[in-house]
Amino acid sequence: MTLEEIEEAEEAMENVKSSMGVMWDRVRGKSIAHFLDKETTPVAIYRQAIDAACEMVQAAAMLLKYEMSMPSKETEESMEEYGQ
Repeated sequence: MTLEEIEEAEEAMENVKSSMGVMWDRVRGKSIAHFLDKETTPVAIYRQAIDAACEMVQAAAMLLKYEMSMPSKETEESMEEYGQ
């Protein structure tokens, strides 16, 4: 579960990095394949970055859910520390 979310976040981040590389090449005047135009606009990359962030939030939620399923003194202290 959590590992899957992390893997999805990594994949989403790789999409951002790849698209940023294409956009940077475009800025430097390099020739870019036409089919990449729609995928590498600032708005498209913004959406990719949001997707990557959402995957990390999902991973964080899964970790918290796991932690909460095993109550202990440390868990209670951790929850209090983060205002939960």
